[in-house]
Amino acid sequence: MTKALRQVDVQALLNHFNIEYVDDGPNVARGNVNIKCPYCGQGDPSHHLGVSLESGVWGCWRDHSHSGGSLVKLISAASGASKASIVSALKRYAKGPSTEEIDLDDLFDDEDDEETEVVKTIEMPKSLIRVDTTVLGQRVFDFLVSRGFTKQHVLSLIDEYDLRYAKTGEWAHRVVVPVRSVQGDLVNLTGRAIGKAKIRYKTLADSDEVSNIREFVLGEDQLSRDGGDVLYVVEGPFDRLKVDFYGQAYGKRAVCMFGSWINDTQVERITLLAEKFERVSILLDSGAFSNALAIAKALGHLNPAVSALPPGVSDPGELTERQVRNLR
Repeated sequence: MTKALRQVDVQALLNHFNIEYVDDGPNVARGNVNIKCPYCGQGDPSHHLGVSLESGVWGCWRDHSHSGGSLVKLISAASGASKASIVSALKRYAKGPSTEEIDLDDLFDDEDDEETEVVKTIEMPKSLIRVDTTVLGQRVFDFLVSRGFTKQHVLSLIDEYDLRYAKTGEWAHRVVVPVRSVQGDLVNLTGRAIGKAKIRYKTLADSDEVSNIREFVLGEDQLSRDGGDVLYVVEGPFDRLKVDFYGQAYGKRAVCMFGSWINDTQVERITLLAEKFERVSILLDSGAFSNALAIAKALGHLNPAVSALPPGVSDPGELTERQVRNLR
């Protein structure tokens, strides 16, 4: 995205092309206006595509793949106007330095012309059932209690995050967390061993049928709807479960990256989620400060903080309810 696009009066541009927008409502993040997603078409019953008034970055809450940084592409899709007429309007409504020297092709990123990414979805295996208190299910239940959740809270945890287990097969002896896209579609699974195992976390390998788990952040389906005050970026699924479950009453939510480093796709996903939050903070394991700084740099446009764990706590999954409440 060019410097020129960051200086455009987005509302004047939308008015120029008679594109209806709203500036408040449940789907509108602070500093944004929303339009009906031209890529969802009739599938968007409301105004689910947000456009940042500051940067011009846009994205649809119904379908994460409907996002980008080219206002030319968005206006063209929403109004049918020609590229030349949109560029002329961009120059007219520029709020900063002159854009006359900006080449037309610079305003229309070739990467934005690529076909919309198709997210590969899967069906929930029939062998995976909700964690219960039968003989085998009780082992998983007890493991969750051992991770610092009360028995009563485990019942809510299972329901809220759809935690599952298998009595036999490849997912046996694991607590399985479904990984869903921003649209709520099941795209992968991650299973944490409840006992000694060579592989602590098991996921479905990416293939022609299954998406790579690191193309997503765990929790994006929930947080794209809910939002909050602080969005914590953590490493693993149980870090996310602990911070998100005990923090949500205080406006503190979490997504996990499935590791201690971040890729470009995850940066894009977190950037969209961040529009629902007041601020973003990186919260990694106690020995991963350099990784936290690198992630903060990758998310520098969000001005994230780097949070520290309390003394004696090695990772966010060990936090108590009170410690989560006191996180900054």
